[in-house]
Amino acid sequence: MRKSLIVGLLVLSLGCFSLEKPGAALSAPPIVFDQSLIDRQNSLERIWKAVEENYYDPAFNGVDWKAVRERYRPMLDSVKTDEEFYELMERMVGELHDSHTHVLSPTQAAEFKQHQRMSLGFGPEIIDDQLVVARVTAGSQAEQAGLEPGMIVRAVDGRPLQERVRELRARYPNSSTPRATRLLSYLRVFAGEPETAVKLGLERADGAPLHVTLTREVVPVAPELVAKRLPSGNGYIGFNIFYAPAARQFKDALDRLRDTPGLIIDLRKNPGGTTHELIEIASDFYTARAVFALDKVRTREARPVYLLGRGAQAYSGPVVILAGPETGSSSELFAAGMQDTGRAKVVGGQTCGCVLGINTAVDLKDGGEVVISETLWFTPHGRKLEGEGVIPDRTVASTLGDLRRKRDPVLEEGERLLKEMAHTTAASK
Repeated sequence: MRKSLIVGLLVLSLGCFSLEKPGAALSAPPIVFDQSLIDRQNSLERIWKAVEENYYDPAFNGVDWKAVRERYRPMLDSVKTDEEFYELMERMVGELHDSHTHVLSPTQAAEFKQHQRMSLGFGPEIIDDQLVVARVTAGSQAEQAGLEPGMIVRAVDGRPLQERVRELRARYPNSSTPRATRLLSYLRVFAGEPETAVKLGLERADGAPLHVTLTREVVPVAPELVAKRLPSGNGYIGFNIFYAPAARQFKDALDRLRDTPGLIIDLRKNPGGTTHELIEIASDFYTARAVFALDKVRTREARPVYLLGRGAQAYSGPVVILAGPETGSSSELFAAGMQDTGRAKVVGGQTCGCVLGINTAVDLKDGGEVVISETLWFTPHGRKLEGEGVIPDRTVASTLGDLRRKRDPVLEEGERLLKEMAHTTAASK
């Protein structure tokens, strides 16, 4: 099976993942210079042609791709810097309304190849229509500056957050779904070059203000997995990316939890990864070979993608998957496959609906890169996930109050459903 990367969402905001194998040696820094108008015209043509020749949908999502080129080409006359050029090109491919196709600047391309992402030391989340601090990395600059989960982001670089978000929504075309568009509009607020500062105005839980200045840092992206036994006796595995060695880590965790009566898999903060890791992990829940998904490219119709199954080593207990708007790409494919085959139930919120595959990237003269959606994915029963996502069996949403009280109603509902599933299984025997 061809290895496909389906990382999901905006690489510069949610993390950058390479098309190559993990651990590749650091390449020479990209050449960065201010391009001439002719250079930019040539780059636009290369970008446009790469999409025209490789995009998974020959109808380009209903977009007149030739008209897009004619509309954006004159805009190059007013571009003064490479930064403006790459922003314009990102907007151009954004006309496809596709969360996976992007034009990366030399800096972003270097991060993409080296499994890196930009970080401010905390994880934001949209809760109750507000951007809040959901997680703070231990030992990070954010922690040292006093950020805590439950704080609300009110301003960025001296401007009200909502004003900046509205500006970005107006500037960029819509993405794959309203959920993706909303998320990207908020995350783009923090985008910028490495080692540059961003000023944040926050509101504490008691309403008091906090003003901090953080530096954009480039950090490595690596699988992080949490495995534990819950007080109920059920197992819990949460992880952040379907990227090697996630499958090995998952198997080790599952071996330790094999005797648990039920299992929770938390994918709420998992934006995707590779199909290889996806299929390896999914195989841990089936005894025999089975169709787990369908994939379609421009030159052929949909074909089945199989998992192998683990025989007697497969985990046989009931499974509940926790998901939400930040569950993207291969995480959605995993949840949908498990749900479609009746192997698991899904609890939480509707997923991103950002399920396309990237197989190649096209290099630009100055070190930039174009990543293009080439594969469309379906559930085992043939339901298209791009633009739709996974609908949970039970919809549950956390509130800001839940976060501040350290309560997780989605996990609580997942455990209730596991108990019901166990009783149903016992009654049927």
